[in-house]
Amino acid sequence: MSRVLISTLGVTDYVECNYCFNEVNGSKEIFNSIRFIQEAVFKHFCKNWSTDNGDRLYILCTDEAKRKNWVDNGHKSECEGLRTRLQKAFMENEYRGLGYDAEKCFVEIQEGNSEEKIWSIFETIYSLIRDDDEIYFDITHGFRSLPMLVLVVLQYARELKKNISIKAISYGAIEALGSVTKVKEMPIQDRNAPVFDLTNFVRLMDWTDAAGDFVDYGQTTKIGRMLMDEIKPILKKTRGQDIEALSSRKVSEAIRDIAENIRKNDLYQIYRFSDLNKRLEEYSSQTAKYAKPFKPVVDKIKNKIAGFDENSLGNVFHAVRWCVNHGMYQNAYSILLEGCISIALDAVGEQWKPDGVNRKLIKKMRKIPTAVAGKRIGSIKKIEGDASEFPEICEKIDNILTDETALVFCNLNDYRNSYMHCGTGNRIPSNLLKEIYGFVDKMEKWFNDLEENRVEKESIIN
Repeated sequence: MSRVLISTLGVTDYVECNYCFNEVNGSKEIFNSIRFIQEAVFKHFCKNWSTDNGDRLYILCTDEAKRKNWVDNGHKSECEGLRTRLQKAFMENEYRGLGYDAEKCFVEIQEGNSEEKIWSIFETIYSLIRDDDEIYFDITHGFRSLPMLVLVVLQYARELKKNISIKAISYGAIEALGSVTKVKEMPIQDRNAPVFDLTNFVRLMDWTDAAGDFVDYGQTTKIGRMLMDEIKPILKKTRGQDIEALSSRKVSEAIRDIAENIRKNDLYQIYRFSDLNKRLEEYSSQTAKYAKPFKPVVDKIKNKIAGFDENSLGNVFHAVRWCVNHGMYQNAYSILLEGCISIALDAVGEQWKPDGVNRKLIKKMRKIPTAVAGKRIGSIKKIEGDASEFPEICEKIDNILTDETALVFCNLNDYRNSYMHCGTGNRIPSNLLKEIYGFVDKMEKWFNDLEENRVEKESIIN
């Protein structure tokens, strides 16, 4: 990957100070008596960069910034401009790999005093970014809208360019020392200006996208991955002993699994349902030292999974509504039909789960509910095939069906098959998407009635 450092030069008569970067391995890196933040960020980030690798440096300048700070003596005083400072830096051993003429770093931009000119700056910055770039951006100088513009253009580039990564966004906060007058009065050894790392604001945009994917589309892959990315270094450092990091990992795994199981139509896992509610409650009770942007998403997840229980076929209906709400209609029909077949078998005391039993037998038995429903509504004259091998079970299932639920079974089977075979057999009905709402309500009521009858029978026996 190639690396690129981009910075914007302003027009102010900058004061010398000592730029202090964040602690690395227990110590700060300080660049003393430097007038331009660009020189400091260059020396901090660009050690051992090389043009042979495609590494490069760009300084964005308006015409006024060029006159006042790019060239020498721009403020009517004997002082070196940024061009001269960079040219000298290129001669140092650690930066010889970028030892080209500093003038090649200069990129002219317009004043950002109109919408049209801001768009022009946007396009200029975007054009400097290549596929596979690692990007370093300093936003210390320039017009007030620059930070927002930089975040937008970087996010835009990450969507449209290949393999872009944001390594650092820096801001030299000389104003933390006080007014310019006050800073000038300080001895140079006291002018220690912090350089803030604002890269986490890009990370926050990633969290925003991930949260949007979950809320709008029910997709948890991105949000689960981001949560894991935050805690992996902590777990490694503490050898898996950090309680909050462990809790975060459990939540990440659980939210990943539930969406993945629905997307895969994995009925058995939907039935089992990992104990996500418990894990979220445990996470909510903690201080959220890590992945703080995830904390506000927790309530959204809780609302999304409300109604899911461990080892419950009632989860079928919550999973179907999840699918319908996010346009996953093929999943919705498949889960609803196969879920209702499982409910029917379970209600008459037959095995439907594929764990530790004869799979071929279960496969045959799963033909029974739709066959019984077809005979009940008259779409077939008699039960044939695999279902005919189980006359007693057929009779039991017929007893728990109503004419209405039998009709729903048959319609679900027809609609699902039309959908799965892309309308190449039976044509896809025009009302297929609307019908799913009525189907799920009717079958959920049927399931609840069965559960109520089961509870009543168990109470009588006990």
